[in-house]
Amino acid sequence: MRGTVHAKHPVAGAHAPCHAESPRLAAGVGRDGFDDRLDDLSASAHERREHEDGIWLQRFDRFDPSDLTVDQAIDRDLVISRLRVRRALSGWQEWRRSPEAYLETGITELFLMAIRSEDELT
Repeated sequence: MRGTVHAKHPVAGAHAPCHAESPRLAAGVGRDGFDDRLDDLSASAHERREHEDGIWLQRFDRFDPSDLTVDQAIDRDLVISRLRVRRALSGWQEWRRSPEAYLETGITELFLMAIRSEDELT
């Protein structure tokens, strides 16, 4: 598993592995250095992410909200909520049922390239 939860801000350690797993997401939120890669949409990658979601959920559940700032507690709760939704839907395996994720990848990359200036792309 990649990344760690930082004591100063519990969500900080979750961003790096999330962006590494989804270069599309990273590029979409403006992170540099991800435009030349696509998400790994293989079965093994989906299974690995599902397993890692469970580990991240355990890590975030261990944080005592009273030890966090209000902003950190909100971030923590949002991450936990998102991880729980992903875990609840994991049995559905949408990635096996719908081609949209595969088609969306290429379309999104073209859109991101189109909205950037020529200077940003060189």
